[in-house]
Amino acid sequence: MNISQRLTALIAVALLSLLSVMLLGVSKLNDQAARLKYISEHSMQSALLANRIANDLNQNRIVLFVHILSSKDQEKAEIVKFVSANRDLLTKNINAYSQLVSEQEDGALYKQLQAAYHDYDQLYMNAIKLSDDRDFTAAFELANATGFSKFTAVIEPVKGLVKFNEDHAKKLIIEAESANSKSVVLFLMISGLGVVLVSFIGALIYRAIKKPMTESLAALSYIEKNLDFTGRIPVSGHDEISQLVKAVNHILETVQKSFVSIEQSIKKMSGSAIEVSANTRQLTKISAVSSESAAHMAATVEEVTVSINHVAERARDTKAHTQDSGRLASDGERVINTTVTEIDAIAGTVREASAEMSDLQLKSNQIRTVVNEIKEIADQTNLLALNAAIEAARAGELGRGFAVVADEVRKLAERTSRSTQEIANTVSAIQEGSDRAVARMRQVVLQVEEGVAHARDAGSAIANIRVASNLVVNYVVDISEALVEQSSASTAMAQQVEKIAHMSEQTNDAAVQSAISADQLQQLIETVQKTISGYRLY
Repeated sequence: MNISQRLTALIAVALLSLLSVMLLGVSKLNDQAARLKYISEHSMQSALLANRIANDLNQNRIVLFVHILSSKDQEKAEIVKFVSANRDLLTKNINAYSQLVSEQEDGALYKQLQAAYHDYDQLYMNAIKLSDDRDFTAAFELANATGFSKFTAVIEPVKGLVKFNEDHAKKLIIEAESANSKSVVLFLMISGLGVVLVSFIGALIYRAIKKPMTESLAALSYIEKNLDFTGRIPVSGHDEISQLVKAVNHILETVQKSFVSIEQSIKKMSGSAIEVSANTRQLTKISAVSSESAAHMAATVEEVTVSINHVAERARDTKAHTQDSGRLASDGERVINTTVTEIDAIAGTVREASAEMSDLQLKSNQIRTVVNEIKEIADQTNLLALNAAIEAARAGELGRGFAVVADEVRKLAERTSRSTQEIANTVSAIQEGSDRAVARMRQVVLQVEEGVAHARDAGSAIANIRVASNLVVNYVVDISEALVEQSSASTAMAQQVEKIAHMSEQTNDAAVQSAISADQLQQLIETVQKTISGYRLY
C-alpha cells in the first residue's frame, strides 16, 4: 500500500468514525427528544389534567357546603351558576383525559373515575336540589355522609391517576438517563476505536515517510558535502517516496556519467593542447631560424651585389683585370650556389613550418570538436538539473532538499558551458591566427622559390661569364654589361630576401601568439580539470 492509499484510508477511517458518531448522536438525540416530547405532551399533561380534576372535585365539594350553608337566594343562584360552569369544566376535563390514556392500568383507573363520578354527580345535584328547597339538614347529611363516601370513591382514582402519571414520568426519565448513559458509552467506544485506527494508520504513514526521508536527506547531505556522485540513496518499497528516490538516483547516475564523459574529454583535450603548445613552440623556433637565415641571405646577396658592381667597374677600367673578373666570377658562382643552397634550406624550413601550421589547424579543429562535445554535455546536464528541479517542485516539501542539489548542478553546468565557450573563442582565435600564418608561409614559399630561381639564374650567368672570360678577353665588355644586369637582378633579389625576412618575423610573431593562446587553453583545461577533480566519480 502506497502513501496516497494510506492517507486515503486514514481520511476514510476518520470520516467514517466522525459520521458514525454524528449519526449515532442524531439518533440518540432524536430518541431523547421523543422521550422528552412524550413526557412533556403526555405524561405531564396527564398529571396536570388529573390534578385539575382533583382540584375541581375539591372545589365543587366546598361550593356544595357553601350552597347548603347560604341562606340567601341570590347567593345560592350565583353558586348554582358557578357549580354549573365548574361541572361543565370538570366533565370536559374528564372526557379530555380519555385521549391521554396510554396503558391498561391508566385505563382501568379512568373507567373507575368515570363510574364513580357519575354516581357522585347525581348525589351532588340531589344535594344542591335539597339545598335549594331549603332542606338544609337533609342536604348536609347527604353531602357529608353519603356524599363523602361517593367523593372518596371519585377522588381515589384521580389520585391514582396522578400517582400513575408521576411514576410513569419518573420511569421515562430513568429510561432516558439509562439510554443517555449507554449512548455516552457507545460514543466513547466508537470515538476510541476511531482514534485507535487513525493513530495506527497515522503511525504507519509516519514510519513510511520518516525513515526514507531521513535516509534520503542523509545521503543527499553526504553527496553535497563530499561531492561524491558514486553514492546512492537506499530504496525500499514501492510508494511515492521510493519512486522519487529512484528518480533522484537516476539523475545522480546521469550526472555521474556526464561528469565522467567530461573528464575523459578534458583529458583528451589536455593532451591535444599540450601537443599544440609543443608544436607552436617548435614553430616559433623554426620561424626564428628562418628569420635569421633570411637575414643572412640578405647580407650575402648584398655582398654578391657589391662584388658584381666591383667586377663591372674593373672590367670597364682594363682588360687586364679580365682574369680577376673570371676569378671573381668563380667566387660569385660559389657564393650564389651557397646562397641557393641556403635559400633551398629556408624554403624547406618554411614548408615544414607550413605543414606544422596545417597540423595546428587540424588540432584546433579537434579542440573545437571536443569543446562542442563538452558544451553539449553541459547543456544536457543543465537540462537534467532543470528536470530534477521540476520533479522536486512537484514533490513539494519532500523534494526541497533535492531542489537545492539540482540547482547547484545546474549552476555548475552553466559555469562549464561558459568555460567551454571561452575555450571555443580562444581556439577560434588560434585557428584564425594559424590560417593567416599558413597563408603567409605559402607566400613566403612562393617568394623563396622565386628567389631560388633568380639565384640559379645568377649562378648560370656567372658561370657563363667565367667561361667567356677564359675564352676571350674581348668578351669583357659583354661580361661587364652582363654584370650590370646581374647587379640589378641581385638588387631585386636582395629586396625579395628582405621581404622574406620581414615575413619570417611576422610568422615568428604569429607563432609566439599561438603559443600564448595554447598556454591559455592549457590553463583553462587545468581549471576545468581541477573543478571536475573535486567530484568523486568512481
